[in-house]
Amino acid sequence: MTPKTKTEICMMALGKIGVSKRLGNVDTDQTNEAIQCRLYYDGALDRALGELPWKFATRTATLTNLGTPPVRWGYRYRLPADCVTPRRVPFPGSGPIDEGAPFEIVEDEPTPGLALCTNEPDATLVYTGRIVAIALWPQTFIDLMAWSLAMDLAPVLSSAAGLVNSASQGYAATVLRVGARDLNQQKDPDSAKESDFITARY
Repeated sequence: MTPKTKTEICMMALGKIGVSKRLGNVDTDQTNEAIQCRLYYDGALDRALGELPWKFATRTATLTNLGTPPVRWGYRYRLPADCVTPRRVPFPGSGPIDEGAPFEIVEDEPTPGLALCTNEPDATLVYTGRIVAIALWPQTFIDLMAWSLAMDLAPVLSSAAGLVNSASQGYAATVLRVGARDLNQQKDPDSAKESDFITARY
């Protein structure tokens, strides 16, 4: 059965590290397993989202110019609030396989946060957004998310020798499997290769 709730995702992750504890509601349970799942869930989600240019999480936004860019760049823009990983700043009229313009992620001083710098006026950004609705996740992403969370839970919930490495290997193997299958099928802008010109990222 495909997990449909955060609690089911967490139990799937626990199962991958040999923890059979059942959770009633991960957001309210006070067991150690539930507390640790809550602690690591958001970070595990961002890691899994950022790992690949997932089609379901791909967004395009026109960026807001913040002005006062660093001297090496022409423009400084605010990143979308839901941006997990910036992927591409397309040139106007560019095709889906174009790498796009060079850009850099910098600290958004004085406001806490990050900004994107580039030489493109009126820039748009193709990025991976933070999609928290599990109903929108394909099974391939659910698998990776569970491994991502398992990788964080293994050191704190299990004393089994080698389990941390096993979880890390499971995560890495899933990335390779999903990348080989899904990305080869997506011949559109959502799956364009990430730019080699990116000079910094978060």
